[in-house]
Amino acid sequence: QVESFIEDFRLSTAACLLRRWVEQPQVSFPREAVEVAFTICSRRVADVDHTLDDEHTPSISDAEWEVLHLCSLKKPGRELKPWKTRGGGPGAGAATGAAAAGGGEVN
Repeated sequence: QVESFIEDFRLSTAACLLRRWVEQPQVSFPREAVEVAFTICSRRVADVDHTLDDEHTPSISDAEWEVLHLCSLKKPGRELKPWKTRGGGPGAGAATGAAAAGGGEVN
């Protein structure tokens, strides 16, 4: 279930970035991020008959996520700081583990 959540989170991030870029032309996202988001969204709407025989691959690759995960959707043009794990005993940072894996946005 965690993997499914992370994939959904990443896909939603790509869709939100692209939607915001289209609906608000004054918003400035890095060109590469917009191109990656467009590629991801295009794959999602591809005709299923053309992909049935293809090998199953994640909807968004790790390389694509690397381009998107530091883009702030709240403040376009601003790069987010990478997540850092907190030091401490067992379970430290466990509450943020899924968000950290998904590269969630915190401001």
